[in-house]
Amino acid sequence: MADDGRAPAPALRKGPVPEGRTDLEGTDPLALEAPLPGPAAAPGRSWPAPDGPGLSPDGPGPPPEGSAPAAAPLPADESRGSAGAPGPGRLRRILGILIAAAFVIFLAAYIRSHLADFRLVLARPVPPKAPLLLAASVLLTYCVNSGVTRITLLAHRVRVPRLENLALTLATSAANTFLPFKGAAALRAYYLRSRHGLPVADFLSQSLLVGIAALAAASLAGLAGLLALRGLEPGPALVLEAYFAGTFVLATLLVFAGRLPFRPPGRLGRLWLSWARYRETAGLLARVALWDAAFFSLWCLSNRLALSAFGVDLGPAEALFYAGGQIHTLLINLTPAGLGVMEAWSVFAGQILGITPAEALLAQGLFRLETFAVLGASGLWGWIYLARLGRPGKARSLGNGDP
Repeated sequence: MADDGRAPAPALRKGPVPEGRTDLEGTDPLALEAPLPGPAAAPGRSWPAPDGPGLSPDGPGPPPEGSAPAAAPLPADESRGSAGAPGPGRLRRILGILIAAAFVIFLAAYIRSHLADFRLVLARPVPPKAPLLLAASVLLTYCVNSGVTRITLLAHRVRVPRLENLALTLATSAANTFLPFKGAAALRAYYLRSRHGLPVADFLSQSLLVGIAALAAASLAGLAGLLALRGLEPGPALVLEAYFAGTFVLATLLVFAGRLPFRPPGRLGRLWLSWARYRETAGLLARVALWDAAFFSLWCLSNRLALSAFGVDLGPAEALFYAGGQIHTLLINLTPAGLGVMEAWSVFAGQILGITPAEALLAQGLFRLETFAVLGASGLWGWIYLARLGRPGKARSLGNGDP
């Protein structure tokens, strides 16, 4: 390549930030696919961004000598279809809003027509320690979830400090809970890309692994709970057993999928190579399984505490089945925070376990209120902590190692 008198374009950083690095300060966390700060390009040309053509105020310049043709850029709005028609993403959001609104209307009508049942349940004495224990259990659940995300990032040689990762988990979980749509995943991707150099393909594969591993754990727990229960009606039990067994087998096959005989093109190929790192990292999947077991145990405990506040004693096998279905409704991600979908499952599973709809809905309502309170406080702390890390000089003093 001919020497034009300029320094080469800065390379994207794939590993941790060395101690004392200051060239990352002041960068825009939204510049997901842009190179890290470096020399300015001359008019009419720009440094080529990864997987796309370079852009400058004067328009795209010629590609570097010997480089492959740049891929076509993605549409500016992926939620819109052709000729301005709504795309799948927008239709899904509209469907989620409609389902959530229909649930709120149905719930109000149901409470009004069954007000005596709710008054009867609310008249029961509430154990004084149940709400506090439930709040502690919810907070510990999110702390364990942050541990799962942290160890999966190690496969990509990205070591996020524990406290920073906890703040990021709480902040994005709060955003997912309180915002209309789950856009906090994009915020998490921007943060990890700008601060820790995690490529988009690696972030997508990491998010998929966390979700699929949780699906496998929830399916196994739901199946184990059903098999341990006695006296259930054979029809619904067989359908649920087949569902949990099928999703467990599918999730397990996805986690341990072998290499393809060829590399898929484009981003799918990079995603596949990133996914292969999890099997090649010694002991990673076993550690993920242990963290998921701890996460699911705390989720079961939270359900038992919420139901115990209204005089319902949920046994271990019943808690496995009950909580396993709840995790499935969260992973469906059809409505904000699973609103309506999780309540529908709680009522359905409660009918199988002998729990009245009033008891199931009140317990689920208490669970949600406690989650809102915990994430409202801890999420605010998480955003403040992350904002402090972004101040000039803060990233240099903390580095990128363990605290």
